[in-house]
Amino acid sequence: MKLKYSLTKEEFIDGQVDNIYNSFDYFLLRTYCIFIGIPIFTLGSILLKFSLMSIILGSVWLFIILEYIIKRKLLRYILRKKISNIAPNKNITFSWDFTEEIIYIHQNENKLSFQWSHIIKIVDTKKYIQIFTPINEKIFISKCRAFNDDNDLENFYSILKENIQGGKFNNYKYARKPSNVFKELKSRTKNLKK
Repeated sequence: MKLKYSLTKEEFIDGQVDNIYNSFDYFLLRTYCIFIGIPIFTLGSILLKFSLMSIILGSVWLFIILEYIIKRKLLRYILRKKISNIAPNKNITFSWDFTEEIIYIHQNENKLSFQWSHIIKIVDTKKYIQIFTPINEKIFISKCRAFNDDNDLENFYSILKENIQGGKFNNYKYARKPSNVFKELKSRTKNLKK
């Protein structure tokens, strides 16, 4: 199967940000902050005799401000600076070739290839299909740009399910559950010990 589509610079940045927000590292950091950071902060504040209500409100507001206001804007700013060499009115062209053994990606002048077995996981979001590999690249497919209709998308899903071993193809709600983050951490540490 072959895919070819182009993205504007802003769409490319959106895909990069979405990839970061669906990565294992981000979920692990967020999960540790919720289950370890906030209780330690609260316990430390109680020991220092602050009122419990102000502690809870302060930590909730701090989490909301960091998570939803500052972080997304900061990520967009960093990514914009990182890819500033792309002209603002020039589109980024992607060409994908899915063979039985290898996936080939051409992005403007850059080329990338990896085997199906190298895929760690795939996260299906509303706008993108995020592909995570050991390669330090943010790999994603824009659903609205790459597929003409729902039949093309369903055919692509069937190709993914044929070539990906079980448990690696998830929707974003499943991937964001804290229990699944800990399961993935456990499986990754087992693989490191081997």
